[in-house]
Amino acid sequence: MVQSRLTAQVIALLFLLFCVPAVFAQTFLTADGNTDSYTLITSVLGAGPETPDCSHPSFGHHITQAMDSDLGKPVFVFHIHVTPDNDRCTNFDRQRLEIKTDGSSPAAVKAFLNDHMVFRWKFKLAAGFQSSPNFTHVHQIKAGDGDAGAPIITLTPRKGSPDVIQIIHNGGSSGGSLGTVKSTPIAPFLGVWVEAYEKVTFSPTGSYSIVIKRLSDGATLLTYSNSNLNMWRTGTTFCRPKWGIYRILLSQSDLRDEDVRFDRFCIAKAPSDCPGDQPTPDFSATATPSSRTVPAGGSTSYTASITPSNGFTGTVNLGVSGLPAGASASFSPASISGGSGSSTLSVSTSNSTPSGTYTLTITSISGSLSHTAQPDFSQSVTPSSRTVAAGSGTSYAVAVGALNGFSGSTSLTVSGLPVGTTSAFNPASVSGAGTSTLSITTSSSTLAGTYPLTITGTSGSLTHSANVSLMVSTCVTAGSAWQNSAFVSKTGTFTATFDATPSASLINSVVGLSHGVQTAYTGFATLARFNSSGDIDARNGGAYGAASAIAYTGGKTYHFRMVVNVTAHTYSVFVTPPGGAEQAVGANFAFRTEQNTVTSLDHWGVYAATGSDTVCSFAVQ
Repeated sequence: MVQSRLTAQVIALLFLLFCVPAVFAQTFLTADGNTDSYTLITSVLGAGPETPDCSHPSFGHHITQAMDSDLGKPVFVFHIHVTPDNDRCTNFDRQRLEIKTDGSSPAAVKAFLNDHMVFRWKFKLAAGFQSSPNFTHVHQIKAGDGDAGAPIITLTPRKGSPDVIQIIHNGGSSGGSLGTVKSTPIAPFLGVWVEAYEKVTFSPTGSYSIVIKRLSDGATLLTYSNSNLNMWRTGTTFCRPKWGIYRILLSQSDLRDEDVRFDRFCIAKAPSDCPGDQPTPDFSATATPSSRTVPAGGSTSYTASITPSNGFTGTVNLGVSGLPAGASASFSPASISGGSGSSTLSVSTSNSTPSGTYTLTITSISGSLSHTAQPDFSQSVTPSSRTVAAGSGTSYAVAVGALNGFSGSTSLTVSGLPVGTTSAFNPASVSGAGTSTLSITTSSSTLAGTYPLTITGTSGSLTHSANVSLMVSTCVTAGSAWQNSAFVSKTGTFTATFDATPSASLINSVVGLSHGVQTAYTGFATLARFNSSGDIDARNGGAYGAASAIAYTGGKTYHFRMVVNVTAHTYSVFVTPPGGAEQAVGANFAFRTEQNTVTSLDHWGVYAATGSDTVCSFAVQ
């Protein structure tokens, strides 16, 4: 009997589109975890934030930065409180916490008549986010002068049945207002990161479009486009974007204290664009088994599978080439919809089909995307982020998967490590499918910060990469000897944050701020304490006190926030227990009596009369 051997094999098809636009710089604002938030915002946008700090000075900056576990990097956190926050101590029936461009901003971030502008940003509303039935804006496009009262465009969550998020247009005194042009349930937006991409032509006969996608899977949650609407105002010379929280207090019972997260704001003027930093939706193709043997006149089958990545949901059309003479083939189904699934390739030979080994190429096409099932490998890294103290080490797990019979050797490398850091893979390469551990060791000289790392796997001409982040913090452990560290000298109002871990449940340890190096309690203006009774308190003038009893447990890490007013010689202390919510230790406490005339603070110190205390991630802003 004549035998024919058919082999399904990957032949890679690569389509590259090179586009060289005119070179115009975009303007990006992204959290870095180190620079004071207000300073960073002002340096990029050319205008300071509009905040309720004057009505709530004990809280400190209402825009802070925090490490986000989903994005694996620091992000901006906008804090608003039902009481006592208001609108800049001017309007008391509403609250405003927004960043913006303004008249003093660079021309690159302001929109002039007939400008084509692009705005892109990420934001996350909390899972329990509550909005007003009146208005709660998280984004506005406004005139900078002239008829500048009402915004031209708002992105507005609104309480209702169900709660919704809306796009609202207002033409101002010149007319042409369209009102609510888009309304969709807000539920899919809650508790997840989304990215908005907005394009505007600023003109009385302008255009506007917005697309908001969920970052986790690329799903489109909201889209709107209009090529002829009034996007200008009478008497204005420029327009500008605003982001944050602007809400009315007419229905306070509908509201709650909110933390809204933002990051990676981009502003660009045509012909420049704001590129996304998310991977493009795509898919991979596999075929099993890799080889079949069939007699002439017989038939056999393969399974072609499509696996989506980065939110791909398109329809994939299948084809096959390389069949021998007298053979036919068909797919069932002929295409795979929804981005994932499988199809059976049936191959029938005839009695006249010559014997031999034939390479079949199974091709999958969706729009401009085209892939063929070929030996390849996949690569993933967990976790997406690690935090390590300077001088310590950590590790990541790298998993290599084999696709379509891949059996090659994949060598692993890492780039982006900070100075004073070493790395090693164990094993250094993976044959076929397997795992490797990436161990990273920092030194005491490694600077604190967040570092993006790229882990690359290479096998011949095949290369795949995965991105993770490494956050290096500086930790100090103190026992019965004071340990002092310097920071940039601060006057006026500032915020200090740090993580403290007591060695046991009944120690006596303090963390404080001072002017210069100090080796006695009396040298510190502020002092937060793990006291010998097992509670957390703070120094208030001549004695320690606390707003309420906050117990601590040895070996657990507590996040502290001190809001310091050097001029008034007062400070407020807040602590977040492990897995809990932030609690006030004390508000407007007086500096220690011996320090009630100090004019600046530039050091922090830690000391434990009994036990020890480890302090990490100290930062001021």
